[in-house]
Amino acid sequence: MKPILFSLGPLEVRAYGFFFAAAFVLCFAFGQLRGKKMKISSEKVWDMAFYIMFSSLAGAKLLSIIVEWKYIMQHGLTLDILRSGFVFLGGLIGGTAGGFYYVLKNKLDYRKYMDFVAPIVPFGHAVGRMGCFFNGCCYGRPTDSCIGIVFPAIGDGVPRIPSQLIEVFFLLIIVGTLLFWHSRRKYKGQLFILYITWYSIFRFINEFFRGDPRGGLMFFSTSQWISLFAIVAITIFGYKLKYNKKEAPDA
Repeated sequence: MKPILFSLGPLEVRAYGFFFAAAFVLCFAFGQLRGKKMKISSEKVWDMAFYIMFSSLAGAKLLSIIVEWKYIMQHGLTLDILRSGFVFLGGLIGGTAGGFYYVLKNKLDYRKYMDFVAPIVPFGHAVGRMGCFFNGCCYGRPTDSCIGIVFPAIGDGVPRIPSQLIEVFFLLIIVGTLLFWHSRRKYKGQLFILYITWYSIFRFINEFFRGDPRGGLMFFSTSQWISLFAIVAITIFGYKLKYNKKEAPDA
């Protein structure tokens, strides 16, 4: 792997930060294109992006601190923890809260904006997860199969499942499927419901193949508990959207 992509004099450009930043930039560009398709002004796209960006960063860092609480209690809140160690599901929760706050504050149709962000979020997630691959974190369990990759950052020379690349592949499938399903959705908000459902199921299963320290409670990891809760919550919410809102989907 390559934790440091390149150097500019004394400045080292780290893969994790590079792909993290690239994910936000590309999501903004994707949002502009999607906004034109859904008749959402460029101003609203940028304003909403601002709320989502900062709330997702806060959520990702907060969940990271919760997961790593025992380590932090022993070693303190180090610089490495502050500049890395973001947890996506925390970012998803925070970003969703920030997005809903913006939409409701401005009295917009939250169902339309749910469909708007649905393919953008997994696209950005896929880009950001490439940073995990180059950084050598979020790796899978040891394997003797042909897909095994040695992560130098671990230092044991053992081939492991490239769970990061598997997740990138699945996320891109979600993006393509949601874009295809846009004109075929049955009710406003359905794309977001599908995204949360599909990703939560995948994440729950994928956690069994992760080999990095996960944190958790009883027999499931923190991410698996969140995924289970998300599946139940989004199923209930989707049911209400489908049967309580009869308006036809917008363009």
